[in-house]
Amino acid sequence: MFCGFFFYLPAHPVLLLSFFITHLPVFSLSFHEKYPDMCRTVVSSSVKPEGELATKTKKQLAKQSLCKTYVLSPIVIGQGTFSVVYQGVHRESFKQVAIKIITKSKLKEADLLSTRKELSILKFIQEHPHENVINLLDAYEDTTHIIMVFELYPTDLYEFLKTHCFSEEEAKYLLSQLLEAVNHLHHLNIVHCDLKPENILFDPTSKKIILTDFGFADFCTANNSLTRYHGSFGYVSPEVIQHVPYDKRVDIWSFGIVSYVLFTRRLPFFNPRNEKEELRLILRGRYSFQRKDKVSSRTKSFINSLLQVNPNLRPTAQHLVQDSILFN
Repeated sequence: MFCGFFFYLPAHPVLLLSFFITHLPVFSLSFHEKYPDMCRTVVSSSVKPEGELATKTKKQLAKQSLCKTYVLSPIVIGQGTFSVVYQGVHRESFKQVAIKIITKSKLKEADLLSTRKELSILKFIQEHPHENVINLLDAYEDTTHIIMVFELYPTDLYEFLKTHCFSEEEAKYLLSQLLEAVNHLHHLNIVHCDLKPENILFDPTSKKIILTDFGFADFCTANNSLTRYHGSFGYVSPEVIQHVPYDKRVDIWSFGIVSYVLFTRRLPFFNPRNEKEELRLILRGRYSFQRKDKVSSRTKSFINSLLQVNPNLRPTAQHLVQDSILFN
């Protein structure tokens, strides 16, 4: 995940600008050689939201080009099969950002369609922001690349949990933020479909979390209306594993897995020696806590309510926000 890396730039605007002026000449040539069209005016995304949003988006993208608005550092903070993520800074505000550059030639048609759906969802969220959901700052597209610009955070929960642990109260505070984010998405009829610590950005200073990575996300307006079967093993729900139609309740299952992980620093069904046995345990909903786990009986009951194999028995995000131990 692209924002799960530590790297701090000078905080003072003058020092920050000096840093990029010092490093940019070395980087600019190689970047321009690698992405020759990137500093030309880009065209609007082929994702075409309706109405006022469409007009606004087209105007924004037509007026901007990446290199006029942002300075790219030579620092790669993430890399995937189709994309590279660079650290950058906004030229006027000096705000640090993550710039994801996707090379279209590496995408299969299905991947391109998935990327466009991700972009359309991010733009929709941009019009309905939430403090615990990643903010798409800018998006660009030309004939060879799709570029997304995001806020930059110091780490993610997966990396942080490698060396730290949370008390029960600290974990509850983080989970309350995540639940607010999920409830907001569900209110917008968006299912994230890939809740896991790697996709939850974290600021250790403010204790703020941000839900990110909408690569598997989808719009969902009716029960059991989704049939794209994907997710991360260990976090994905039983109905997705069984390839049956699903809906928003897959996020509640994954939220339950994340909750268990934050309290215990391990997956509830994990079996390193036998993946088939792990799969069997997931489909049966069989897991347990260990004696060393400092988890109250009330918290155990809460997690149990989330990890129900039958999705009809899981509470909704709205119900959890209204009546949950995380807020009481």
